[in-house]
Amino acid sequence: MRDAAATSPPPAASLADQFERHDGKTSGFDYLRIVLAVAVLVWHSYGLTYGREAIDAAMAGLAVSIPVALILPMFFALSGFLVTSSLYRANSIKVYLVFRGLRLFPALTVEVLLAVFLLGPIFTSLALGEYFSHRDFFLYFLNIVGLIRYELPGLFEDNVYPRVVNGSLWTVPYELECYIYLVVLSLMGVFRSRYAVLAAFVAVTLLVVLMGFTSGRGVVIALKDLLIGSPEVEPNLQQATGARVEIPRILVLCFLAGALLYAWRDRVPFHPGLAAAALVASAALLASPQLYFYAPLPVAYLTVWLGLNDLPRATLLRKGDYSYGIYLYAFPLQQVVSASGWAEGAFLLHAALSLAMVSIFAAFSWHVVEKPCLRLKTHFL
Repeated sequence: MRDAAATSPPPAASLADQFERHDGKTSGFDYLRIVLAVAVLVWHSYGLTYGREAIDAAMAGLAVSIPVALILPMFFALSGFLVTSSLYRANSIKVYLVFRGLRLFPALTVEVLLAVFLLGPIFTSLALGEYFSHRDFFLYFLNIVGLIRYELPGLFEDNVYPRVVNGSLWTVPYELECYIYLVVLSLMGVFRSRYAVLAAFVAVTLLVVLMGFTSGRGVVIALKDLLIGSPEVEPNLQQATGARVEIPRILVLCFLAGALLYAWRDRVPFHPGLAAAALVASAALLASPQLYFYAPLPVAYLTVWLGLNDLPRATLLRKGDYSYGIYLYAFPLQQVVSASGWAEGAFLLHAALSLAMVSIFAAFSWHVVEKPCLRLKTHFL
């Protein structure tokens, strides 16, 4: 017993200790990505099965509204921490942008092409000639560059949530916006000083809170609206899938909170007591519309603490990272399940069938698209 105790590593004192001990490759982040991606799928199945009124009723209780409100902020906090790590390691802004591009766009492009040329012709209510010549057919390709369009001509018109092919893509412009902010902050020299990162985070938070910047649609979405206008289905998309109206702005803040924790990683303790306190604080702040925008920092700490725990990797995690594929393919395949009537009125069956189908496409996305594209990173190092 003494020998075992003597050879076991001491507890990590800081986030940096834990991060560097495992070379930034803890399994906790892998588990977290999968759990959050599946949680989004399950929640969407509930909404796509029962509709808006059922979502409103479920969100009226804290037992549902708090976990649901945590999902996307945790995703963005996780991304902020790890993407900032990537920025610190990159030897130039160009390399950082190439890495981000290889991670985001190839898989997104393949998903869009499959939706347009496979899903569309099978499920459209229009004649194929009309489908392939429709304005929405051509506009849908803008999804490849993050200018999100939700409709393909004649698809899913009779579903509980009609006409939307991939509702999950509404978060892509905000992810791109976060990447842009990191580049701007880096060019300004903010990341040379942890205090400058802290000042930037406080300034952005105060801007959001004091100026009531809750309905801002973000720079990427504003660009799309300027070029092609906003589709009819978009304004109510987030609400129809259970997202709060303030969510877009808090996602950006959570990303920046993750970046802040990375900048201060050697000063922030890695401690389960702090994680428990962060969980309580996150729940309390997210439950209050007046305090909602103060939640990003505790949400980010909780997320990073969970991610930095290194648990034994399940076989699934050793095979690859399927979370992005789940995110990309879940909503379209859930709409297929809804359109088929296979799980009408039974959301758990809807979720199970959707997950089974999505798993196949997520594996395809990782092994055929994402992993080969990520290997190209070595050419830029």
